[in-house]
Amino acid sequence: MRFQITFAIRGRQRRLSYHYQYPLSAWIYRVLQRADDEYSSFLHELGYAALGKKFKFFTFSSLDLASFRLTPEGILLQGEQIRLVVSFCLDAAAEKFITGLFQNQELTLATATRRYNWP
Repeated sequence: MRFQITFAIRGRQRRLSYHYQYPLSAWIYRVLQRADDEYSSFLHELGYAALGKKFKFFTFSSLDLASFRLTPEGILLQGEQIRLVVSFCLDAAAEKFITGLFQNQELTLATATRRYNWP
């Protein structure tokens, strides 16, 4: 199951770290955690094992930035929206993600030095 989510860029938060993939993954786990803390912990810590490997059964795209400029400090967002595609192999995981997403309709990415929020 695949979801395309669009976030509005509002206010002064117009800069994004070049290294946003890990914080984006952490955000997905937080969304899952809001719906089901136990499942989120299982997925993060263990995942589904097969052939000696662990699988999380979800994937996500890079952020689709309508208009941006690269600066020494990071990505300067010039558009009004950010789009993200999240895909789940299991319907149960997709259901938990949607439940968690509607509990707090905001994208929050945090790095060691910055925090970004978009509704």
